[in-house]
Amino acid sequence: MGLIRTLPKNICIAEDSQMASNKMDKLLTSANKGLDVLLALHDDLGEIPTNCEEINLTWLTNKVNAQIESIQNYPLPKATKCEMLKEWASTEQTAKQAIEQVQELYTLPHHPKFEIQDQQIICTNYKEWLERMSTYTADKVFIEHYRLICNVLESIDKLRYYEKKNNIPKRMIDKIQSRITSPEAYLQLTAIGYFTKEPTTDQNCRRFPYIYSYQ
Repeated sequence: MGLIRTLPKNICIAEDSQMASNKMDKLLTSANKGLDVLLALHDDLGEIPTNCEEINLTWLTNKVNAQIESIQNYPLPKATKCEMLKEWASTEQTAKQAIEQVQELYTLPHHPKFEIQDQQIICTNYKEWLERMSTYTADKVFIEHYRLICNVLESIDKLRYYEKKNNIPKRMIDKIQSRITSPEAYLQLTAIGYFTKEPTTDQNCRRFPYIYSYQ
């Protein structure tokens, strides 16, 4: 079979890359809708922070509290003040939902960075982030496991050669014979939990991307 006996330190998992890309696209779309809402509230909230991380509930609370204090100090009838405060409560709720959409970007792992450019939120380190999200490193226990499998597969090749040479009917040995075609292929199998009795959620996501891709 001639397999390389040394496993690489890590490989890129295409399924992880696709799911991470889908997740980023989904959250960016939602965050930009939230930003649009905040920009539309410019007359009430004033300038929106240019740093995405500063678009948070603390910023909103400070804005709202300042407005409430101003309203309470206005020389206006009590009923008018109450109506203005109700309007601000509605504005605050709308802005809060929009801010939560923006802040959800920061729930993504591996530290993506975001900026606002031309009134749109973009990920400025997308390539590096996607690479980190799709890099898989196998547990050390699989190094010896792979070496032993290579020995088995080499023996299978010798057996098949002998069978062919001597016209002996070939019998199926194990499904992994056709699956392990390279060190990377072996790591792919470990990544999807092929050698694990109870695959993790991540492993199932890789194994069944058509189910998990858009969750």
